[in-house]
Amino acid sequence: MTENNGNMQSPVAARPIDVMSIYPKDMNIYGDWGNVLTIKRRLALYGYEPVIHTYNRRPMAGACRHDSRRRRAR
Repeated sequence: MTENNGNMQSPVAARPIDVMSIYPKDMNIYGDWGNVLTIKRRLALYGYEPVIHTYNRRPMAGACRHDSRRRRAR
C-alpha cells in the first residue's frame, strides 16, 4: 500500500482491523461468509489488514438438537 504525498509515493504499513463473524456455523444460511470476504477485500483495498475472527456458541452439556422444553398439557 502506498500513500500519495504530492508526486511521491511512500509505503504505508497496513493498519490491522478485527472483523468478527458471529455464529457462522448456525447462521450461514444467506451467504454470510461471502459478506465477510467482501468486507475483507474492501478493507484491504483501503489499506487495512483485516483479521477475521469467528465466534460459535458452545453446545450446552446434555443439550440435544431439538427443543427440550416440555409441552404443557392442555
